[in-house]
Amino acid sequence: DYEQHTKACSIIDVDCFIDYYCFQLFVANSDWPNNNMRCWQVDNGKWRWIFYDGDNCLDNYRPMLSSTLYNKENKDISTFLFTKLLQNEHFRDSFYKRFGTLLTHEFYFKETKKHFNASMEDVNKVIQDHFHRFGTLNYDIDFGFELRFIEEFLSIRMVSAAAMIYQLYYYNGWEYHLSENRKHVKFSYDPASRKPTFLFR
Repeated sequence: DYEQHTKACSIIDVDCFIDYYCFQLFVANSDWPNNNMRCWQVDNGKWRWIFYDGDNCLDNYRPMLSSTLYNKENKDISTFLFTKLLQNEHFRDSFYKRFGTLLTHEFYFKETKKHFNASMEDVNKVIQDHFHRFGTLNYDIDFGFELRFIEEFLSIRMVSAAAMIYQLYYYNGWEYHLSENRKHVKFSYDPASRKPTFLFR
């Protein structure tokens, strides 16, 4: 309710919490939230969240949100705060709107590809030296395959992530079918109806 939501906002940085969940869900971290949940505070300030341990990310095409919230393997305490906040209309609207904004900006493939390419330039020489030194794997086949897989994940993730959010908003019986050639999504949000709209193409 309003009173509980107001109290939560006085204890946690809600904007940080929303961004944290948006990022974790977008990268499809399958070793979270039951594990690797990290938050911090300065003195008696608001609690904030930080991304930690991402070795199980960017390789899972599942929608993630429903499996994160309702997976029996996840302890209730790991999803309690998020699921309770989702029951508040203001938080839910803020979450949907923020996720949609990220999908069409920071999470948009043209943006994630730029960061991906820049990261690969930084680590490429180190990885090549590692392969040449230890010779346990084939650089072009093994490392190259992983890079192509991650790039393909990023290229279609905004579509499956948008569908994931849409599915939660219209949770009763709505299903989606992901087509890999539909790699662009347009998001709009109507404050009056408080409904997000995703157009796939």
